Amino acid sequence: SNGQLYVALSRARSLEGIVLRQPIRPKHVSVEDDVSRFFARRHLDEGVLANQPLVVLATNVTGHKKNDRIVELAAVIIHDGVVVDEFDTMVHPDRDVTGSWEHGITATMASMAPSFSEAWAAISPSLEGCVVVAHGLAPLSRQLRQEFKALNMLPGSLGLGVCTKEQTKSELLEACNNYGVPLEAI
Repeated sequence: SNGQLYVALSRARSLEGIVLRQPIRPKHVSVEDDVSRFFARRHLDEGVLANQPLVVLATNVTGHKKNDRIVELAAVIIHDGVVVDEFDTMVHPDRDVTGSWEHGITATMASMAPSFSEAWAAISPSLEGCVVVAHGLAPLSRQLRQEFKALNMLPGSLGLGVCTKEQTKSELLEACNNYGVPLEAI
């Protein structure tokens, strides 16, 4: 459960007598998305994120309900303002593909796609140390948590994240137009 490590360690008066049976790794620390977004906004306001590597994450899903699944996963990794890697794959959702009218992905197209766990295994090493950027960070985080839960995967934490929808107060196309981002780049 989120915050349990912090609660356990914060109650200790000293390190005397504390025995850890294994090292604490990042995957053992789970942080509420709201807490990550709070610190990201604070860091953004203070300019702390200016030199951080970024990963722009996006998904397409079968719908927007609890049992819907990711059918496309895309990432663009940026260091010092330069795109250093791109990743985009359809994902086999292990269920019917719905929502094709929204994303254009059909069951036939997704039938040969990798599973989410395979796609995530390919992309996750590149995300290490990056600040996640998404236009709609909360829904993206929810979608990823649903996938991790459905597949009994350890979610870890996405770390700091910046929501461009919150920052611009605009829908994606309007934000791109307002900030001069070419639409073919999204």
